[in-house]
Amino acid sequence: MMERPAGIHHSDFESRAAAPFFSIGITTYNRPDLLKQTLDSISAQTFSDFEAIVGNDYAEEPLSAELLGITDPRIRFENYPENLGEAANMNALLARSRGRYFTWQNDDDLYAPTFLEDVYAALVKFDSPKCVFTSYELFEGAGYPEPIDLVVGTGAVFSGREFLRRYFSGTLLAIGCTGVYSREYLAQVGGIELLGDFHRPLYTEYLYLIRAGLEERVVHIDQPLIRYRAHEGSWGGTTADLPLYTQVGGNLLNQSIDILKRPELRADFRENISALLNFLVSDFLLKCRVDCRLLCRLKALPYFFFLKSKLNSLKGSKLYRQALIAWGRAGMTLAWCMATKFSLKSLCFRQSRCAG
Repeated sequence: MMERPAGIHHSDFESRAAAPFFSIGITTYNRPDLLKQTLDSISAQTFSDFEAIVGNDYAEEPLSAELLGITDPRIRFENYPENLGEAANMNALLARSRGRYFTWQNDDDLYAPTFLEDVYAALVKFDSPKCVFTSYELFEGAGYPEPIDLVVGTGAVFSGREFLRRYFSGTLLAIGCTGVYSREYLAQVGGIELLGDFHRPLYTEYLYLIRAGLEERVVHIDQPLIRYRAHEGSWGGTTADLPLYTQVGGNLLNQSIDILKRPELRADFRENISALLNFLVSDFLLKCRVDCRLLCRLKALPYFFFLKSKLNSLKGSKLYRQALIAWGRAGMTLAWCMATKFSLKSLCFRQSRCAG
């Protein structure tokens, strides 16, 4: 086994000297078949010093290792007496964990076998950064994806500013909530917070990525170590609650402005706020995918001007003009969609390219 990164010792833990190095928290709600695949991918990790905790929000059917055919003693189950909601479940798993580094995983996604090994190698190589992200790959369906060839040990370290620049420009892929974080960092940011009146942490993953821009060092592993599943039961792919997306979009923009105007990121403010506004407009339009041009007129325009109102906190500063220019750029995406009979695929492509 590799040496531990400098400054990381099991004696750092409050309660158990034999605590694992990594903790993985998996939230689940009534998807035992997909959950079993997720847990199989965790058991198959080539790095063995970890624990995995499953938080079961489906009180009607308690889960157990025996029920799922799990024999790995590193995996344990927490069956809640009532549905906590996903965000509260994620925080409960964090509170119950013991590892020095923590990550969340969805109950329908998979890890490549070297996920933890690669993250550990990066922690050793780059002197224990607070945040490590990996790339991911989408796959469809309820079965296992085809295996892919990976290269171990391909992590790179960036300043937080450069990491955020690369993320917003689309030159690297990352998912905020599946990043691997030190416990100290998660205590600092306060775990998972809700950006709207709903139990799911919608858009919270983007807030995690934007916050990482304030860090001195952020590691990214440019390998698809997370296999992200798209299927009919995916919540994000089946929900078009436009008032909810309006609320969380506005709150994400508010909090992001406070981060992006900090001295560490101020020089990139216009580019960063432009990319964020373009994402918010594009993602809202994706939710308007039924009779899309009509819904654009009815819903997207008010949302677009709602986002502009969130820029008012910058009035009186030089950043306000930059934000208005960025808002105008996002309007070009909106105008393009309203003027063309676009498909979902073409908008997804435009959304992925717009930040650059």
